[in-house]
Amino acid sequence: MGVKTLLSGCVCGLLLLIAGGCSKTLDLPAGKAERKIVLFAELVADDTLYMRAGLSVAVNTGSDMKFTVPDGLGIMLSDGKSAKLLPGGIDSLTPFAHTYVYTDPRVLVTGDSFAITATYPGMATATATVVIPKPFSVSLIDTATVQYNADSTLKFRLKIDDDPSVDNYYVVECLKQHMDVVPSFFYNDKWLPVAINRALYARLKAEGPVAERTDTTYYRRFSRIQLYTNDNNTENAYDEGLTMLQDRVLLKDRVFNGSSYYTDVYVRKAPTIDSAKGVTIFYVKNVTREYFEFLKSYEQYSGSSSSFNSLDQPRNLKSNVKNGGGVVGGVSQRTFRFLMDNWSL
Repeated sequence: MGVKTLLSGCVCGLLLLIAGGCSKTLDLPAGKAERKIVLFAELVADDTLYMRAGLSVAVNTGSDMKFTVPDGLGIMLSDGKSAKLLPGGIDSLTPFAHTYVYTDPRVLVTGDSFAITATYPGMATATATVVIPKPFSVSLIDTATVQYNADSTLKFRLKIDDDPSVDNYYVVECLKQHMDVVPSFFYNDKWLPVAINRALYARLKAEGPVAERTDTTYYRRFSRIQLYTNDNNTENAYDEGLTMLQDRVLLKDRVFNGSSYYTDVYVRKAPTIDSAKGVTIFYVKNVTREYFEFLKSYEQYSGSSSSFNSLDQPRNLKSNVKNGGGVVGGVSQRTFRFLMDNWSL
């Protein structure tokens, strides 16, 4: 699910931006800096609600510059008919991202409108509203292994049939969901893992048929796979050019509103940094304008962006969270799943 990766990527990415760079000591501003509630949520049609929330750090003289776990942070969700206090909890990302997870079991529907209110003692109340976009039509026309900018890539050719009745904002990204595949075989009334019983497995296979099964476990952990685009109409072309690796491809329908549009995206085949195996998920999303603007500003500011360096001027991260930070985005999406790793027994 795209939301999990987006949130962990954004939160951890923002922390890395603070920690990275040169070793020069910078003087902190004097005066009192206001801490704020920070929300990160991607509300996806046909999925359940999942969001992260935390507290910002005051950057001023005298600040301890430490993140704190947001005990006491309350999140209220309203759909215009009823309001519900979302349960908050911890997960494996909490110690690193310093955020709690808030969930709701309802399945979100296109056109749903939500208001989110976040409260924490001593801080301003943060609010955000979002409407989940309409479904959209996108087809995967073709895939091919090709060279792009000296990289081995998997080329995706997409056809978008744009809805002329609204402005549409498209985002393409690729993530790997971590997973374990454990093959087993049946022997002496027990299922035995192949990995630690290879000699026995090989002997039985040589003697005849063997009952086998594969157990697959998916984890809520993702790695981002970088992309190329050769489309001059993308925001990436304006910001960074067409030879740089991108975390996301961002495309407005301003030049093809109401018509069919073809675009190519190239998924880099190089191993992810953590070398974890998993299923590769190719996302094509139609997102709310505010979310699109946040992602555009985040791509420009991200340490992985080719246009960002330590001498660059600060950029304003767009946000639709009033009296707070982060973003609450609405998404309608299509996904395409495939395996790129070399799986063997």
